[in-house]
Amino acid sequence: METGQDQLTAPGTRNTGALGRRGEDAVALAIGYVTGESTPAGFSFVSSEELVPPRLEYVVVAGMRERRGDTTVTVDLLAQVTNVKADVITLDDRIDFLGAETVLNHRVTFPPRLRVDAAVVGYLDGDQQTVRAARNPVLPGTRVHLAPDDLLRRFFSRTSGSSITLGTLMNRQHVEVALDPNGLSRHLAIIAQTGAGKSYLAGKVLEELLGLGATIVVLDPNSDYVQLRKLREDDAIPYEHARKAPNHDRIQLYRVPIAGRQRYPDALCGPSSKYTIRFSGLDGEEICDVAGVPSSAERIREAVVNACIRLRRDRVDFNPRFLAQHLADFAGVPLEDLEDQATGPGAVATITQGPDLEDADAELDRIRATDHVTTVAVTKRGRSTTHAGTHDDREMVAARNALRYIRKLEKYPIWSQSTIDLNAILQPMKLTVLDLAGTEKGVMAYTAEWLLSNLWQRALGGELSNPVFVVLEEAHTLVPGGRETTRASRIINTVASEGRKFGVFLIVVTQRPSKISDDTLSQCASQLIMRLTNPDDQKAIQRASEVVSQALLDDLPGLNQGEVVVLGRLTRVPAMVRVGGRVGAEGGADINLVERFERARKEVEDERFAARRTPQRIVAPIKRQPFS
Repeated sequence: METGQDQLTAPGTRNTGALGRRGEDAVALAIGYVTGESTPAGFSFVSSEELVPPRLEYVVVAGMRERRGDTTVTVDLLAQVTNVKADVITLDDRIDFLGAETVLNHRVTFPPRLRVDAAVVGYLDGDQQTVRAARNPVLPGTRVHLAPDDLLRRFFSRTSGSSITLGTLMNRQHVEVALDPNGLSRHLAIIAQTGAGKSYLAGKVLEELLGLGATIVVLDPNSDYVQLRKLREDDAIPYEHARKAPNHDRIQLYRVPIAGRQRYPDALCGPSSKYTIRFSGLDGEEICDVAGVPSSAERIREAVVNACIRLRRDRVDFNPRFLAQHLADFAGVPLEDLEDQATGPGAVATITQGPDLEDADAELDRIRATDHVTTVAVTKRGRSTTHAGTHDDREMVAARNALRYIRKLEKYPIWSQSTIDLNAILQPMKLTVLDLAGTEKGVMAYTAEWLLSNLWQRALGGELSNPVFVVLEEAHTLVPGGRETTRASRIINTVASEGRKFGVFLIVVTQRPSKISDDTLSQCASQLIMRLTNPDDQKAIQRASEVVSQALLDDLPGLNQGEVVVLGRLTRVPAMVRVGGRVGAEGGADINLVERFERARKEVEDERFAARRTPQRIVAPIKRQPFS
């Protein structure tokens, strides 16, 4: 092993200013010497105040000899600084206050000693495409240098073909990190706690994928991606006047028709299509799931399913209001008509009940006593169909109880006579954002289930001409872990385990990995992990990934906003990256409270100013009569 300076240091070179020279010549300056015990996995070295590298910086040991088959090769071994410690021999942890004061006052102390721990990353194989682990330890006395930018580029950037440029190395602003898109073939998880920047990061990834030609569908529950078509600097400017992102014509937006209640108005987001669902296209079980009927409420679910069967038998294209009326007729209770008081998609019908639902047992006794026979009339635009017969009293009560759930669906603005065309969102090089903000979890779960089920059927039939990426924002609400499930859980887990074979890929975005199904998270072979402080969430990603070490978990709480750890098949070795600037405007940024406070104060001040300028009507005092 070479330990002298002939490998990296030119004659006459002074070992000063290394940290200020991280370019191609930085490697020529030794910043330390290996001391103490070392292993193939790591070593320690001493440095000085002027030369000591910061934590997470990369260093290199040149001239290491490694066996490759029957031959010995000389390699440059890359390592990352994991810890920096400083001590002074005369000020160790055994000295007390008076002793420290005496030493310092008499200036008899030694200079500080800087000791650095480094974890070995590995070395590049001869083909420069593979990173191999070291088999030999670094010998004490070996010189340590800062890793040159060129070496880091060869480790962390894809050097040929298409790539995803995520940003730069955390401590090297001139070293871009270009990831391998093939790393997404086993799904991707983007994980971070609130405020770390995961939606911004996801938007950056989507821009890169769209530029490469990907077909992408985003389930967006918080309107985080509705402004991608505009430049980031013009996020507050109406779409009509804002500068457009390069691929703005390849991005389409669907929004739930809840005019006036969106997080971002249409004027900011630009043109969009309505995201609607044909209510009568749902089967009875789907309606129960969307309405929130518990899976344990078997009789209520059966009543809804049977009602749907009866309506379809009569070829009725029904909506929630019509289904509620049918259930009310079946149960023998009137449904008050509020169309004169409230119309439109937000109109909600109410039930004028005879007995309260809590008195169901008493009602059952009454039904049994009278051997009640019910006639159910189904009427639509003057057309009626009558079914007569004796209904099971339990089914009648179940139908009446079902009204509590079905009536809730009337206020959902998503129902229509048609469902969006899947073909329109599966075009090549197309990014479709389904803005579901303002809808309930049941609607979001149904949307995920509908989308993935239809994609899956096409994929199994060989009908997908292009790979499709589906982004599941807030994924822990769609495919929760443990015993909890949603309508979408089964198909999401199916796609996670088998989708890569058929061209359907998931991008799972979550802030609570401990709340997501292990079956889904463990199938994400690549991860982008930002700041994460919750111990349960840290353990969850360690269970799901084979490459997450305890040392890496310890680093996650200390990441700053916009810093991310890249793991898995996207990169040769784990990389710590500062996310680069993205093009499109962000919808998920935190509210600027100071700005909002200032706006509120100005409104109040304007109101006060206007009040002072408004002439006050003088009212003459009332003369009170004296008491007699």
